[in-house]
Amino acid sequence: MRKALFVFALSWIVLFCLLGVYLGVGLATYIKGARAALEAQEFSRFLEIQAAWKHKTSAHAHALCLSFLVLFLALLMPHMALSGKVKVILGVFLIAGTVLANVFGWVNVPPVMAVGDILVILATLLALWGVLRAKVEG
Repeated sequence: MRKALFVFALSWIVLFCLLGVYLGVGLATYIKGARAALEAQEFSRFLEIQAAWKHKTSAHAHALCLSFLVLFLALLMPHMALSGKVKVILGVFLIAGTVLANVFGWVNVPPVMAVGDILVILATLLALWGVLRAKVEG
């Protein structure tokens, strides 16, 4: 499972770096649209433009953070006092949760995104339990 997490995390990082380039290319369009709305004193349109932009950039940032969390937890796996089966469950939760949270965060489907977030939180708590258990059992 550890190797699968490495491959997944690095692939996800590359994917969302490419989406970051896409956002960077769209920055000039965002600024132009926001500026035009302000100059026309169309504040509700400005807020809509700003909210859409912030949504995409926030989803991008969270995707990269979750990718690095997966990578970090994969590196910690040898230091977790968990059975092989439980480590597989942890890995599945991390991968499924990251995909659900990121994809459905990007397209703005909060209920499915929340399921992904919950899976990632559960996996992180499981990893914490494994590390603490290894420390106590030393």
